[in-house]
This record gives sequence, structure tokens and C-alpha cells, in this order.
Amino acid sequence: MTDHPPPLRVVVGVGVVAGTTLALQVLLTRLLSAVFLYHFAFLAISLALLGTGGGALLVYVRERRGDAGPVEPLLARYGIAFAVFLLVLPIVLSNLHYAAGGLAHGLTGSFVFTLSLACLAAAVPFLAAGIVIALAITRYVRWVGRVYAFDLCGAALGAITIVPLLWLLDAPAIAVGLCAVAALAATMFGWQEQRVRLASLALAAVGLALAALAQSGSQFQLPISAFPIGGTRPVAVRWTPLSRVIGFAPASARVAGITYDRDGAPVPLYRRGQPPLNWRALGLGPQSIPYTLTPPGKTLVIGGGGGRDIHNALSSGQSSVDVIELNRGIVDVVDRDLRRWSGGPYSLHGVHTAVGDGRSTLAARSTKYQHINIGFTNTLGTSAGSSYALAEANLYTVEAFDEYFDHLLPGGTLSVTRLYRFSGDADVVNVLTNVCAPDGAAVFERVERRGPSSHPNSGDVVAYTYPRFALQNGAGPLFTPTTTLGQHGGLNTHPEFHTTLGASGLGITPQRIDVLQQTDVARFVRELMFGP
Repeated sequence: MTDHPPPLRVVVGVGVVAGTTLALQVLLTRLLSAVFLYHFAFLAISLALLGTGGGALLVYVRERRGDAGPVEPLLARYGIAFAVFLLVLPIVLSNLHYAAGGLAHGLTGSFVFTLSLACLAAAVPFLAAGIVIALAITRYVRWVGRVYAFDLCGAALGAITIVPLLWLLDAPAIAVGLCAVAALAATMFGWQEQRVRLASLALAAVGLALAALAQSGSQFQLPISAFPIGGTRPVAVRWTPLSRVIGFAPASARVAGITYDRDGAPVPLYRRGQPPLNWRALGLGPQSIPYTLTPPGKTLVIGGGGGRDIHNALSSGQSSVDVIELNRGIVDVVDRDLRRWSGGPYSLHGVHTAVGDGRSTLAARSTKYQHINIGFTNTLGTSAGSSYALAEANLYTVEAFDEYFDHLLPGGTLSVTRLYRFSGDADVVNVLTNVCAPDGAAVFERVERRGPSSHPNSGDVVAYTYPRFALQNGAGPLFTPTTTLGQHGGLNTHPEFHTTLGASGLGITPQRIDVLQQTDVARFVRELMFGP
């Protein structure tokens, strides 16, 4: 404990260290999610607690043993160590080998080794920061209120600043740049010692120079651990507060690709001035069925991805297509960086794009749509845990489906496409069985592709806002329920698809569909609606 109050430069240095620590914690969530699966991003919180707590324990043991010395040289020493460890962290992360399949092949020794090294490199800077802050608090205990005030203000400033910075700079560049910020804090601590001052300023200069190299893309770039269908050569990298978005040149004559962290999407090849790509060229047969059920109208696409759903809506004759995309980086990569291949689907004639959360953006509108399409809009972390409540856009709750139905015109359709591999069709179906459409009933329909080209991990759910059914009966669909409901083998415009129907709403008891029928669903639907 010292008998004099802390100088202003010392408490400002404490605030800088606290701000750098909070910024690093947020930054690590982006870095880890780019090379591991999304749920490993939350590991950053545990590593921060482990490191700072461990630093405080070391200070406690040191003070108990009586290893006391002048506080400012100690703060400067550990401040320099904090800056050095911040420089080592991006070097380690950029040189590790990350398996492309992640945990798809089980918990391997290679994965455990890579994860362990990444955790060690990430925890050590927090250890040094914990020592600095604990030293300042224990030595200036009589003025702890002042120290703590600068600590809190610095932490708040770091947390507020890092998100806008991620819109402007790449995450690896910011990680290296934090070394310079921590070195400036060490300069404040050791200002009275020329040797410490010069060493800290030199370290700050090195950090800034290396950050510039990282921003140019020549150093400290994280390995690409996921490749999209249709692309193998990266041509653009954009970092946002949500993810790292990478654009890939086409490896075939049909598609380019993008990845956003460990997820990805194909980008269909298209030249402006040509007709929009149809469902056959896009491989979106199930998603195109809703457009055949009603006359063309205004369509909403939530999650534009690589642009396939946009083309599908336009080629189906829809009069206007609104797109809501959560990640601005996806829009910029597809529409700008890959424009020579994609044709810029987000800015095509008749397409109106908004960047924001799909559910809240929709809730702020009074527009009614003929069709609402949600195609493969998901995050790997929430899908892997089958926990839609934690989804970034919160798109798959009962309240969300109520919002969608509120924005549908009478007779409009809601189409949702999910990967069975991650979620299982029961997740969306179970939500629908608890939703009551405003017009009296919600009718949902699962669509699969027949034949050898079938994909076992995908399928479609189409929901209708009032009790009518699109059942095949001879040459055309029936739009009014009958006593028999007919035989349903798919629309005659899509003979290679077959569907499964269920219903819920007023006068219909919601039921969980454990075994979905694959052939004649007439008796199944009739019993569900009217009883056996």
C-alpha cells in the first residue's frame, strides 16, 4: 500500500488497460468464431475471467509474501508484458491449423491441440491485464474509488469503441493494434524512467506498423477453415462485428461462393440484362412451390445470402422483392466484390434491400406481403444446439411466426427452409403447431425432392394463412378443402416433388407430428382436422 495518491497518468493507464481488455474480449468472439464453430466464441468470456482472476490471485500471493516494491515500475513491467502478449496472440492464431470439418469427424487429438494452444495464447494477455489492475487497486487502496472509476470508464469506452472499429478495420489488424494501445499504457506507468518510456514507445510503434501490414492483408490473416460450394479461390475478405465474410471466385461454370465464418452459401452466376435465373437453374424446386399457389405479388426474402432466393422470386414473376439481410458484409461481398460473377442481386430492378435484423425490421413495417421466404437463414451455433431462442435474428419462435402471419395478405404463403442435419424438421413444425394464423388456421407443408438427386439434409416448410390446401387432383390444385381432400402427389408444375401436410389453428387441436407421411396424406390431414 502506498501513502500517496495515484498520479493522473497512472489511473489513466489503468483505464487504458481495462478498455483494451474489454476490447480484446469482444474481438476474441469474432476471431474464435471465424476459425472454430460459433459456440466457441463464448469461450472468450471464460478465458477473460480465467486470465484476469489468475492475475489477481498472483498479486494476492505476492503481497502476502511481502514481495512489495515501487508500484509504478511493476505496473510498467506488466503493462509491457500485456502489450507483448497481445502481439503474440494474432501471430499464434494465424499460424495454427484449423480442420475444415471442425468437430464433424469427432473430437480428434489435432483439434484438442489446436484449441488448447488458441486458449493459452488468448488467456495470457488477460493474465497480464489482471495483474496490472489488481496491483493498482491493492497498492492504492485508500484511493480505490478513483482507481475503480477510471477502470470502469476505460472498460466502457473499450466496449463501446470496438464494435464501430470492426466496421472499419479487419479483426486481425485491430488485434495487433491493441498491442500499441497497451504499450501506451505502459508508457504512462513508467514515464519517469527513460528506459521504460523508450521501450514502451518503440513497442507501440512496432504494433502500429504491424497493424498496418495486417490491414493490408499481407500478415496475420486467419486461415480459411470453411469453403463454400462452388468456390475455392478467395478474392475478397470483409470483417464486420458479426462475422468474417469471404467471397470466392467460381470454380465451376454455375456458382461462385461466400462464407461467413464457418457457414456459407453459393452465389449463382448471372449477367445483368439477362432474365432472372429460374428454380431449375438454382436447384430451388421446393422453395419455388409457394409462388405457384397464388398470383404474383409483393415478396419478402429474409436472409438474402448469395442471392438465390432473390432470383427465385424474380423468375417466378413477383412484382416486387424486399430483402432483409442481417450482415452488411454479405451484401457488400456479393453485390460489390463478386459483382462480375453475381450481377449484384441485391440491387437488381424491383429488389429493395435493407440491412438489419429480419424480425425487428419487419415488425417496424406495415407492409403486407403475398409471400415471405426464409431460406437457410441460420447460425451454426444455435442450429448445432437446436436452440432457436439464441439465434441472432430470433426468427424461429412462436412470436416470430405470429409476426410473419400478421404481415401476410389473405391467402399469402410463408416458406421456411431448414437443414435437417442441424435442426430437424420438427423444430419448425412444432413452432407452427403452436401458431394460430389471424384468418383462423395455419396449414404447413413439408416438401422433399424425389429421385437420386435428393439431399437428405434439406427440405421446405410452406405455411398458409387461412384454411385452404394446395392438393393435386387431376390437372390442377384444389384451393378449397373437400370432404376427401384428394390425392396429393405434388403440383403438376413440379412433378419431382412430394409434400406432407399438417394443420393447426382455430378449431384444430395442435398436435406434434412425430411421423411425417410420405405418400397419400389425404386421410392423415382429414383426421387431423376433423377427427378420425
